[in-house]
Amino acid sequence: MKRVWITLLLTLVLLGGRAAAWNGDGTVLVRELLPEGWILEMDYLASPSEVQMFSAQLGTTIELVRNYVFLTPEGKFQVNFVVTETIEEAEALYGLFCSIHADGMVALNGRRVLEVVTENPALVEVGRAFLKFVSEETESRSCTALKNYLEKNSWSIANLADITLPLQSELNDYHIFLVGESHGVAVNQQLESILLEFFVTQGGVRNYLLELSPSVVGYLREYVETGNEAVLDRVFDSVKGTYFWTKENYEHWKNVRTLWESLPEEEKFSLIGIDIEHQPILALQYLESLLQEVDKNALSETKLGQIGEVLRGELIIPNEQVGHFIQELLESLAQDSVRLLLDTNHAEFELVLSSLLDGIRLSAIQDPALWNNGRDAVMYRNFLKQCDLTGLEKYFGQWGLNHVYQGAQRDVNWAAGLINGEGTAYRGKVLSIAMIYQDSSFLQNHSYEVAPLNTYLTGTNVLRELAGSDLLLVKLDNAGSPFNEQLIWKVRDVKPQRGATVDYYQYILFVPGGEASSPLEANLAEAK
Repeated sequence: MKRVWITLLLTLVLLGGRAAAWNGDGTVLVRELLPEGWILEMDYLASPSEVQMFSAQLGTTIELVRNYVFLTPEGKFQVNFVVTETIEEAEALYGLFCSIHADGMVALNGRRVLEVVTENPALVEVGRAFLKFVSEETESRSCTALKNYLEKNSWSIANLADITLPLQSELNDYHIFLVGESHGVAVNQQLESILLEFFVTQGGVRNYLLELSPSVVGYLREYVETGNEAVLDRVFDSVKGTYFWTKENYEHWKNVRTLWESLPEEEKFSLIGIDIEHQPILALQYLESLLQEVDKNALSETKLGQIGEVLRGELIIPNEQVGHFIQELLESLAQDSVRLLLDTNHAEFELVLSSLLDGIRLSAIQDPALWNNGRDAVMYRNFLKQCDLTGLEKYFGQWGLNHVYQGAQRDVNWAAGLINGEGTAYRGKVLSIAMIYQDSSFLQNHSYEVAPLNTYLTGTNVLRELAGSDLLLVKLDNAGSPFNEQLIWKVRDVKPQRGATVDYYQYILFVPGGEASSPLEANLAEAK
């Protein structure tokens, strides 16, 4: 998913439109008064660290920054608020904004400066007529019941291992336990190691669901079962430039190996890769490794013999023909001679080749919703290929956040929602935990630069108040929960259009001050 950062000075070109006073004296939107056809896409309240950053950038003391983004039939419409410490500072900021914006796009009310961003000037008059913003005190009073619920149904996690204590009560009610993270934060993989051990040793989980391609998981499976660190190093070498290539993740996989080795045979867990294949060469190298014990003469008489030829450079496949080549390899699996040749590896070949073909086909899609729908459909299909269809087995996985949503969002049917769909064996047996971060940082893909991470969407900052500097685990679906009845969306992302919060996830894990992951040294020996 591409991250959307809404900053105060986002727009370079603003069109005009006269706007006098706006309704209300605060910054809290009265959502019931939205014009017909208008949808609130995002409600962003700056975190304390972001407020400090904006204050430094603008050279004034800011107390609050809040932005609203609306989808309308005539285009996007954004309202930005800045509340300063003094009226004089607000007047100075108002003058600054007026100097860079078109007439009518800025308004002043006491210490509150309002800024409008739109490419359709006609929307300004509509917004001014219908939108109303009340004081923060009004919002605080209306959130009393919510705060009372959160106080009674949340746990401060000072020691990361203590997160397992509240989750004990869920072990008998669910069969699939999913955690949704924002990649690139150090605590993620520390948490993953703890939860994997917990669910395996105490929850009866025997399957580890991974947001990784089947070929990568094939190599990881070999490492976990043999302890051969050369295989682990090969995997990490192949994924350099991604979120996977971090010290924390390398240490996590060593923890996975230690856990697996310590278990009695009947408790050992399987590794299951459900993602598309992102790297064609790595996928073919993995398949070639499975062919090492196959009779070479018999292999040369099949299409599969060409895999080695491609890897050795003896057969060149033009880019536009790669999909066709993979399709032919996949079709060759139906031949009786190939089935006999591959024996127990036949299903693994089908899984890798079909995931590779899906990855190639999806690479041509530019629309994010279509691409994500296609990818998560493959993840679901790969789940069905490898998992127990009776609904009796238990699974744990830690994926990117959106994949664990159990309902459609951003016009995407995410993998967890498909697994938990009507008529499936795991309907009602999926538990999703959404990790939400404030004043944190993450390691960016490719560049490995550290960037700010704030995914907590808040009106009152109550989670931070309850958490302090510790992590906070919140159960959303207890009796009397407003999250059971309302769609209270705490993630700084597009809000779904229907249902209640618990239709998407049942827990929040709030992470304040999370540090970025560390890139793995080029020399893996230094990381050992």
